[in-house]
Amino acid sequence: VDQKSLLQLALITLGAVFSTVAAYFSAVTVGRVTSLRLYSTGGFISTLFLYRCISKPLTVAVFFAIKLLQTSHNVTTLIIVPECYPTSFRNAAIPYSALIPLL
Repeated sequence: VDQKSLLQLALITLGAVFSTVAAYFSAVTVGRVTSLRLYSTGGFISTLFLYRCISKPLTVAVFFAIKLLQTSHNVTTLIIVPECYPTSFRNAAIPYSALIPLL
């Protein structure tokens, strides 16, 4: 395995680390619904840049953005939103929300 490809993979994975912080601060400052809309729209638009490869560094940057937006969306949906509801509702709802994407 090439060292350069490992560095690129590490940079893309670093997007998941930054996304946790980004999801928390965006949910606190602009609200959960607005941040979910922002992450969904940004994730869709960023995947459109993968249609044509312009350069390898740009592709790595696009994958970083996709990873950041996708993980931020998951953190907001599966961690921040359920904290607003009582435990009995959370215990019933979280398995269903995890099952829906698999269908």
